[in-house]
Amino acid sequence: MRKNNLYKLTIAIIIFGSLLYFFIGSDIRRNKLKAENVNFTIAEIKNVEYGARVAPWFNFQFYGKDHEKFEGQYNLSKNKQLSVQNYDSLKKYFGRKFIVKYNKKDPSYNELYLQKQVPDSLNNCKNCHWEKLPY
Repeated sequence: MRKNNLYKLTIAIIIFGSLLYFFIGSDIRRNKLKAENVNFTIAEIKNVEYGARVAPWFNFQFYGKDHEKFEGQYNLSKNKQLSVQNYDSLKKYFGRKFIVKYNKKDPSYNELYLQKQVPDSLNNCKNCHWEKLPY
């Protein structure tokens, strides 16, 4: 009887901890990407990866103001049209550049704006950073 209660308590603590981590983690992410904490720059999509039980995602790279390289991921489940495409049709995005929003102090908090493709006039801009969306 005691082992059964201990087992139930352990499972309850694990579930509670997971839910707490999920809600606090999303709140931290939201705060890290608030307007006063962010810059915008240009990111380039490098490839797409597939998981066994998760939606595919794009891997992208961008450079911070100090020219340090950072990487991010864009989950394709955010975009219904892209999430159902196969690898060959997603390859056309490799090398394309889009706007990315990132936290000034911790660029690992970032968000790719897939609807904001960089115009040709900015494609070669190596040190373009903005405090607000440029267009």
